[in-house]
Formats: sequence, C-alpha cells, structure tokens
Amino acid sequence: MPREPEIPDDVSPPRPPAPLPLAVRAVLHRRLHAGHPLELGGLLHDNDVHAVAFATDVLAIGSDDGDVQLFDPVRRTLRLGPLPTHEDAVLSVAFSPDGVTLATCGADGSVRLRNTITSELLDTPRVNHGGGITSVAYSPKGNLLAGGGRDGTVRLWDTVTGDTIDGPSGRHTGSVRAVAFSPDGRYLAIGGAGRAPWLWDTLGHAWIDVPPSGIGGVSLALAFSPDGRLLATGDIDGTVRLWGAATGDPIGIPLADHTGAVPAVAFSPDGRTLATGGTDGTLRLWDTTTGARLGAPVAHDGAVASLAFSPDSSVLAVATKERVTLYA
Repeated sequence: MPREPEIPDDVSPPRPPAPLPLAVRAVLHRRLHAGHPLELGGLLHDNDVHAVAFATDVLAIGSDDGDVQLFDPVRRTLRLGPLPTHEDAVLSVAFSPDGVTLATCGADGSVRLRNTITSELLDTPRVNHGGGITSVAYSPKGNLLAGGGRDGTVRLWDTVTGDTIDGPSGRHTGSVRAVAFSPDGRYLAIGGAGRAPWLWDTLGHAWIDVPPSGIGGVSLALAFSPDGRLLATGDIDGTVRLWGAATGDPIGIPLADHTGAVPAVAFSPDGRTLATGGTDGTLRLWDTTTGARLGAPVAHDGAVASLAFSPDSSVLAVATKERVTLYA
C-alpha cells in the first residue's frame, strides 16, 4: 500500500500562476458569475471525456479510453499525457488538496494514484467494486480518499498508510453515482439510486439521520457549498435541489430548467455561483443567494458529463462528448 509520494529535491510543487494583466482582468471581471461566460477555447479529444478536476494551475481530464491528461488552462496545451491509467473508461478524477497527487477511478473497478509532478503511477491495489468505481473524492485535509461503486459500496482509504478504514455500509442498495466531502471533512455525502443523498459521519463512523429526505429516483451529482451550509444535488429527473447540509431542510424550490438528467453540479470556490450541466447539452449558472438563473443557458454539442471551477473561481471547465471547453 502506498505512502504519500516524496517530491524530488529539484522539483517544486505547483505554484499559483502570475496575476493576469489589469486590462485582461477588467475584461473578464464578473462575466462568468454574472451569467455571461466568455468562451476561452479548450481541448478537442479523440474519445468521450467523462471527468475533469482543477488544481491551482492544471486541469486533469479523464476519458473513455482509460487515459488521463494534465492540461495547462492558461496556454491551453497539454502538460502531461496522454497517460494510460485504466483498462476502461476513467469515470472520475480528484486532486489531493496540495495538488501533488491525482486520484482516478474507472469502469475497470480500480482506483489509481499518480504523482502529478513526476507523472509516476503509484502502486495502488486494484479494488473490485463489482462493475466499476464511479466517483472518487479527497477529504479537505487530504487524509482520506473515498470511492463509490456501481455495486452500491463506498470505501474509505487512509492516504498516508494506504489502509482501508471503516466506511459507510448497510444502507445503499443501488449504484453509487457520486461522493463528496463537506468542507470541514466531517461528513461524506453519497448520491445514487434510492433515497439519496446519504450523509456519513467520518469521525463517529455512523450514518446521520438528517440527510435530505423525500428524494426519489437517482441523484447523479453532489456538491457542498464552500461554507458547508448547502448541499446541491443533480437528479435523474432533470432537477437541481439545494438542501441545508446540517438539517436536511430544502432551500427554495427545485431548479427545474434542465430538460434531461443532471450529471454535473459544481459550486464556485467563492460560493457565489452554482454551475449545473445536463444531458440536454446545456450549462446553466445560478446565483446561490437568490436561486435565480444567471443569463441564458449555454448550449453544447452533447451531454455535459463533468464540471470543475478553478480554485480562484475565475475559470469553469465543461466536459462534453469529445471536448473540454473553458469559460471565464
């Protein structure tokens, strides 16, 4: 089982990019968060893209061919890759909080860890989830890694020792489609078939009996707001719901503008904007304070599979069919 990868003495961890010139910042200021995103271009791909995730200045992309790419969002060029990682489609990607390690999971039922500086693929074990692992997430401190599978199980790993530790069990009977840690790392939200999402207390190792109730069907995506007050769910019926993360109470009315399932939701790190992506091929932006839609839907050629904001909230990556598009 792996320990945290050592960084060579002559290699530095990723650093924040240099500030943009004043003129550029003046042009881009508030466009995305006012509902008028400016397309910055993106990356064409030979295969369908299923997952994207941001670190400080790098974007990870997981695709249908099992490869992972690390993309420079400023120069819009590949930094590393394609890196063969899985024997089947990459379904989810997640950076460790320091950006040094990238966790990926795939339809082949495995979790992989890769050093983003050296590109080394660490010797992690294959984990059989009975048909694929659909989602991975790091805890905010980086000490835990969660993975949810199509067989309805969720596993937790200690990222220092690599050991499997006690995790959620006994309640989910259908496929797990999404996992997400609360900003303080205390709770793990789990979305999937049946009554979802569920909340697991990572310290007390127990289910919390105040998760959002009354949800039927399947929740395909989950995201906590940066302040931990809200939990957003994207559902198979095309609705997006906001919940009080501590109480399970619904916040406002469901956001029901999508005409297809919603497999992607993401809060901007500054907490001002919620982005949602649907199988109807549209990206929609919402004001998290008022619940109002920001601007008109942004149409794409194909279903939106994954969304990711940059850590400074200035760029949004949208993964569709054979393309990742960047917006500011």
